Amino acid sequence: MKRVSPGVKTAIVTDQSVVNRDVFDQVISHRGDEGEAAAFAQKDRGNYFHKISLMALSPFERTIFLDTDTYVARPLEGLFALLDRYDMLVTPSSNAEVDFEFERTHAPFSSIPKELGDFNTGVLAYRWSDAMRQFFQDWAANFDTHGRHLTSNDQPAFRLTLFQSSLRYHTLAPIYNWVSWIPNFIPSGGGVVVLHGRNPWLQKWVRRLDADVPTIVGSTSWRHQMVHFGSRLLYWLQRKGLIKAPKV
Repeated sequence: MKRVSPGVKTAIVTDQSVVNRDVFDQVISHRGDEGEAAAFAQKDRGNYFHKISLMALSPFERTIFLDTDTYVARPLEGLFALLDRYDMLVTPSSNAEVDFEFERTHAPFSSIPKELGDFNTGVLAYRWSDAMRQFFQDWAANFDTHGRHLTSNDQPAFRLTLFQSSLRYHTLAPIYNWVSWIPNFIPSGGGVVVLHGRNPWLQKWVRRLDADVPTIVGSTSWRHQMVHFGSRLLYWLQRKGLIKAPKV
């Protein structure tokens, strides 16, 4: 992030000690009380409830939230200008990535028109307001009341809350949250802005994933296929301890 957008201020909310504090402009320590920790443990099978609640601790008027397994390949500053017009910027999810059957069969999720589409909450941008704070409260409540007994994923509850909300939002192009473990789309003349997935090999080669014509990486372009497949193979070898991670 600092490499491509050095002027953007950064913050992290954590209950861990941060060794390299120079990476962040603000380090927000948050441990919560014992009662809060017990409630989180009861509700949370994948840290998603923590994520929803702690996103609301952002110290900035305009925030770009990034999952910890994202890599920023190109500048993001343009999103802040969009937040002058919208309360929230969201990124699309692919049906190849996740498909929850209960969203079609269980109320209140089944009340959402299928045309609304799906969203991935690994990258979000938002502007603080009373309505935005209420959105986070409603998202956490929907996850707790309707979502957590069906899935540990926060995204169905996010989609439900967005459908129920009156927030003005805009859906960004897939290149702003390019999920690396499935075939994904790159528009003509575009390049990956935010890579989603812990793969240092793909981070090293991500700038090769540009496109002169619309491209689905992983299926239609041999050059992109080789970058995608090669990075996944090397990442597998790295996780087996057979090779070291590259310097990114």
